[in-house]
Amino acid sequence: MKAFVMVIMLLVITGGSIYLVKPELIEEYLPDSITGRKVVKKGSRKAKAKAAKSRKVAAEEPRKTVKETTPEPEVVKEEPTPAAEEPAPAKQEPAPRVVTEDIGDVPMVIKNIGIIKGEEWADCAKVRAKVGEALARELDKGTTAEAKKFVRKPKNRLLLAQWVVADAELRSEEEVTSLEVEYNSQLDKARREFETCKAQMEKGDSSAAVKWNFEKARESVARYEGESKCAHRFSESAADEGGRRLMEQIGGDPDWLEQFAFSGECVRPGMALSIIKKIYKQHPDMLKNRMVRDIATATALEYAKSGWNQQDAVERANFYINAWKDERLNKVFDNLPMWQRRMVCGCKGDNPFGSIASLTWALDNFHLPADRYSGSCWRCSYRLNNIYGDSIHGPLYYAPFESNLGENRQAMTYHIGGVCGSLSHFGCFAALANGVPAMTAGEPAHCSFIVLVGDTWTPAYSLSWQRGLHWQVFRRVHKYSSLHAATELYSDKQKKETEVSDTLRVMAGVHAANGDFVKAADCYEKAAKEQPRNWMAWREWRESLEKNTAATAKQWLKLNDTICKELVSLYPEIAAEHMHHGLAEGLSKVLNPEQLQKAYMTFWQNVKIMGPDRWRIEELADKQAALLGFDKDSQKVCAYYAEVLGATAGNSLYAPAVLNWGNMLGEKLDEAANAERMQLTIKALSKGRRMSAEERGKVLAPVIVSAETNRDLSSFQSLAKMLKRAGGSKKESPYKMPRIEGFPGKLASADGMIWTSSTCEWDKPHEHPGVLTPEGGSFHTEKEEDSYVVVQLPRQVHMTGIVLVSLQNQGRLANLQIQVSENGTDWSDVCQLGAFSGQMMRSDLDGKRPLAKYVRILRPGGPEFFHLNGIYVYGNPAA
Repeated sequence: MKAFVMVIMLLVITGGSIYLVKPELIEEYLPDSITGRKVVKKGSRKAKAKAAKSRKVAAEEPRKTVKETTPEPEVVKEEPTPAAEEPAPAKQEPAPRVVTEDIGDVPMVIKNIGIIKGEEWADCAKVRAKVGEALARELDKGTTAEAKKFVRKPKNRLLLAQWVVADAELRSEEEVTSLEVEYNSQLDKARREFETCKAQMEKGDSSAAVKWNFEKARESVARYEGESKCAHRFSESAADEGGRRLMEQIGGDPDWLEQFAFSGECVRPGMALSIIKKIYKQHPDMLKNRMVRDIATATALEYAKSGWNQQDAVERANFYINAWKDERLNKVFDNLPMWQRRMVCGCKGDNPFGSIASLTWALDNFHLPADRYSGSCWRCSYRLNNIYGDSIHGPLYYAPFESNLGENRQAMTYHIGGVCGSLSHFGCFAALANGVPAMTAGEPAHCSFIVLVGDTWTPAYSLSWQRGLHWQVFRRVHKYSSLHAATELYSDKQKKETEVSDTLRVMAGVHAANGDFVKAADCYEKAAKEQPRNWMAWREWRESLEKNTAATAKQWLKLNDTICKELVSLYPEIAAEHMHHGLAEGLSKVLNPEQLQKAYMTFWQNVKIMGPDRWRIEELADKQAALLGFDKDSQKVCAYYAEVLGATAGNSLYAPAVLNWGNMLGEKLDEAANAERMQLTIKALSKGRRMSAEERGKVLAPVIVSAETNRDLSSFQSLAKMLKRAGGSKKESPYKMPRIEGFPGKLASADGMIWTSSTCEWDKPHEHPGVLTPEGGSFHTEKEEDSYVVVQLPRQVHMTGIVLVSLQNQGRLANLQIQVSENGTDWSDVCQLGAFSGQMMRSDLDGKRPLAKYVRILRPGGPEFFHLNGIYVYGNPAA
């Protein structure tokens, strides 16, 4: 065994590749059963000493305990009412599904200041109607001024929350029914697998694989049988006295019920109540301890929203309640708003990285300041193959270690390694386990994660702006901008506007439920204008128009124009998301082609900012063109492209993306249509002037600089192709480039992008794309200290070499330094070159093979100019 470990200390042979392993990482790479390391059992004195030491050396100052955030209110004595015997159901109707779970007597610690009692929640239709009548009386005018006055009183805020929760329960009925069908289906499947494995074992097959499958099937059967016995509706949860009294506690407390109604999406609230009941059985101090209550509510809301296993929710809540009581969570957890606490407590409840074993291990082993969790993924090794040669893209990568580590995916990744998905999940859940908001995010052929650092959402291990969130504050909204919009929506600074907006939104819902869609639209418009960041107000406004079969073109245009005026200037990506979620289709059904094109153009005429990051601008333009019917008419689609480009040509943020869309269109057009598209492009950018090739380059130069500044690789490449088609061909190239002798692998920089530390009067940005091509190009920095140029590669590579070309003034270029980075921010030195020899300098990196997404060529010292005519990076794609 020692010999085996010594071999591992030298190298790990994985899938034909040799990975050198640092000696200090060897014992961390293998599970304890292989290394022979003594396992410290949880709860032992050594384990407690280790945890205490970890807390002591943590960089965060100890947080203040706030267990008792509110004094215990006066207890209202109330005699329990014996449960009445239910009459037998009528013969023609099936008996309702009733699931009871007696949680004993629930003491009344508050007085219900609303009009709804606990037993009434069993019929949410009546609750919604009753509360709706009260709201209609109080807010009969439906004005913004009336709403501002109304929302000041706790009793009124309670009415609003009661209506939202009752409405959410009714809206969720179909989803609950579907969920129950799914649970029953999974239960039948698990039972069949269990019987199959049982039969195999009875026939004498006692192989490890059969035993493993047998145990997994048995666990699945127990899991789905348990879930089938859980309540999923208010009518089931309130079927016993304890449930009714607990619901009366929640439904009569403005602060508590507002967490249900206004901390994000309220989905399946009856299921959330069922989870809270289970947590209450284990933590009866919930009614007195505000933090225990908040954790229970946050967890229940998120697990109910996604329809995850209720027992898992209880275990997740137990983890955070106990960790908080033991003062082990990062201090930021104490002050999180409810929507962010929901993210922490309920993030990815069906993922093995979120198992209790994984969270406990992460809490025991990783205590960092909140701003350092963005780098925690690099505590793990990036490995495509395990020590047996199994790829992580197959089912066997972690299989040999599951008998030791079970559902502890955090420990598996730490010891065994992984690629982007595993490493990003590791970093994300290292933060979540310590109470720091984080989530994973999908990117093209990659997975990154996002951590809240101070007040800023910080992408980590991110390679692209094209990220989709794996946790959503608003259902089915995966856009990065939604995090920033929610941060403002629920901030103290925007609290008044948000409360008034929600008041008007609820009133609009009351009108819509009563079939008065005219009053509903009026209230929705006021709600959206009061708080444009309120996603639900916009969505419900659109949904009310969809339900109203008599909705007119004027009403749809009102929604479109209000979004373009109020929201596009704040969060254009969110405004575009409304287009994708039905607004574009709704407009297309009631408007003629000319009206529709004008409505779509309203969006482009109002865009000014990009938002927190680049977004899928081309995708929106493509969808609009398709709904206009232009996607199959080259002349019309080119004309629409020119109109969009004309509206955005003066905006350096949007012009590159629209040009990129035009280039994407060009791939589907014939030669004649492409020539027409090019002329329309030049006309839009130059306002009709006929231009020479040099003038054309100057017009496109600021657009190229903008693409570089925004790190917009796709637009940069699109502009490069456009310049080439417009006359920037090899024949016109002024550069006589030497013959390039490459290195093993591919020319990784061919589809990349460059940006420089500065520009000057001798710089020609329209020649930047040529620097990465055999034809050559140029860039020229200002005379400055430590000038540099960065090459952004389209994907990560293991570099094998780099070639630099300079056709003049090579004396300025001595001692260039080659650096690499995976995020464009943190740089590692690879090598330093000597004096430029002739017109070309080569560096062979095949022995080092550094992993790079960005390559920086630094000219140290100065002040001096820096310029090159060619940069060629070679390498093999990383996994």
